[in-house]
Amino acid sequence: MKAKIILQIAFVVILASAVFVIASQTEDNLFIKKGWNLIYGFTPSSLEGQNFEMSHIKAIYAFIPTTQEYARVYPKPENNKIDLIGDGYLEDTSFWVYSDSDAETEYLLQEPMPLSYIGEHKLYKGWNFFGITPAFTNKRLEEVKGTCNIIKAYIWDAGSQQWINLPLTEKLDEGDEESKFGGGDHTMGLVLRVEGDCNLGEVGPSVPSIPNLP
Repeated sequence: MKAKIILQIAFVVILASAVFVIASQTEDNLFIKKGWNLIYGFTPSSLEGQNFEMSHIKAIYAFIPTTQEYARVYPKPENNKIDLIGDGYLEDTSFWVYSDSDAETEYLLQEPMPLSYIGEHKLYKGWNFFGITPAFTNKRLEEVKGTCNIIKAYIWDAGSQQWINLPLTEKLDEGDEESKFGGGDHTMGLVLRVEGDCNLGEVGPSVPSIPNLP
């Protein structure tokens, strides 16, 4: 698939107050399974210009890390909850998307940010939602945990409709070769449960303490 960058000022997520400002967008393949899918950067406007029947999408939910609860984004968005999420977190989050059928299409999403950028945004105690983007691919979670004590890590398998445990020592791959962000049978959602508020970041090699002077 030919990915293309579309420069723009605003990305309208959905209705009235749900507007999030971004720098650019890219296009990627999307494989939607019947049932629940955990998809990075997916909103109704992601399908603009595509030959896709939106009626197949029955619900979209975002996760609010500060309150550890869900907010309905589509239909009938819960704007009072959505406002609590914050633009910075939504730029890097994945959404629960429920479809009544399998589908394949292309969709627009924000150009994924590098880990150095993601790391500037605080992770909150409890669960946090991400996408399996280039910031994480071909890396072990223990290599990018930064100041976080990661208690649990899972990806969502939309094909079997179940969670798959992700050991901290196992590398994240990109899944389907045609997708830059881990598409195919596995959707693009990654969830981490952390012990306390923290930040992601590269973890350097362990260096022993300098020897004491004699």
